[in-house]
Amino acid sequence: MKRFVTRYVSAALLMVLSGAACAENAATLEKLALDALDRLNQRRVQIGLAPLQRNEVLDRSASAHARYITGNLSLGTEGHMESPGRPGYTGVTPAQRMVAAGYTGNSTAENMALISYPLGALSTDDLIDAPYHRQSQFGSYQEAGVAMSTQPAPQGFVNPEHYIYVINFGGKISSNDKGKKTQLFVYPVHGQEDVPADWLVNESPNPLPDMAGQRVGYPISVAADPGDTLQIKTFKLFDAKGAEVAGRLITTHTNDGKPLDNYAFWIPLKPLAYGMAYQVHAQGTLNGAGFSSKWGFATRGAAPLQLTPSVPQVSAEAGAVMTVKLSGGTGSNFAVTYGGQRYQYFGKVSPKVSFVTASYPAPDLLILTRNSTPCAINVTSCEIIIKGKDASGSEISLALPVN
Repeated sequence: MKRFVTRYVSAALLMVLSGAACAENAATLEKLALDALDRLNQRRVQIGLAPLQRNEVLDRSASAHARYITGNLSLGTEGHMESPGRPGYTGVTPAQRMVAAGYTGNSTAENMALISYPLGALSTDDLIDAPYHRQSQFGSYQEAGVAMSTQPAPQGFVNPEHYIYVINFGGKISSNDKGKKTQLFVYPVHGQEDVPADWLVNESPNPLPDMAGQRVGYPISVAADPGDTLQIKTFKLFDAKGAEVAGRLITTHTNDGKPLDNYAFWIPLKPLAYGMAYQVHAQGTLNGAGFSSKWGFATRGAAPLQLTPSVPQVSAEAGAVMTVKLSGGTGSNFAVTYGGQRYQYFGKVSPKVSFVTASYPAPDLLILTRNSTPCAINVTSCEIIIKGKDASGSEISLALPVN
């Protein structure tokens, strides 16, 4: 299974690192990859699946492909594939690369994610949110290898690097187990709270190609073990008032139309309500036996979009650090940035100043570091303008005085 997702939040910078810096960078990237695996295992346990064991062979195959993609800058053109003769080539398909690395399991898959932030857990969250990728994330694999690599981000993105996360799944399926199990795995799970109300349609392959780039409701999935045959006949979602929610059932691969076999998902066509309890009713067959399943979950509550600075004004001291946190809104796909720096000279505004430098460690966090540019005494005021935006398009701004 070969898919990838992207999370872009609109600075290209290519850095030449020393040997010590390379080692430090490698250690940082490994930690990000392990953070992603830890987050996945938390979610797997939550739905009743065993956590994945880290496998060094799969680590090697994942790492090799991550280096290939970033070395050739080919995520958008090759994705999960590799081309013989190009630098770093280890196999055309994920399965071939895992075999080349020495893996002997008979069940494999690969997922990839691209994010603009140094957050391993965010990679996993994005993969789970994306319904096609969720199939692998919650598949009945026993082990996995992970890797994180970086490449320069195109001009206009908030951070100078993009982070490419690769996870290779592996396991062994006995022919004696195929088609004999009766367990279903659903997500969101029964009783889960704080479920996102929305999802941005940005997955490749795209389950809703006619709604690409739009916000829809959070995808709901039903899965069985590999080798099982799952058929969903009816799927309905009801809100707390009993009203049925409109959605679309997906049981095939968008790119080739082939059945998903042991997996299906349903996507609400509009964002769900905030702080609302929902009930799911699904009927179908598993390995030929009929089933009827009901479960419920609740979306996270609504909160006003707000920007919260750690201090009320920007310090005059060079090197002083402050943070600004974005919260509320839709709860997903945040973007926080600072939109301008200016001083007012007797009522005339000039934006051609720079009082701070900015970094963006997370979608909802801005770190500002004061530089040595003074706010001159012969002006009426100096300030910086910070802006925040959520997935719905709601915006908020904040003006902070500069000492």
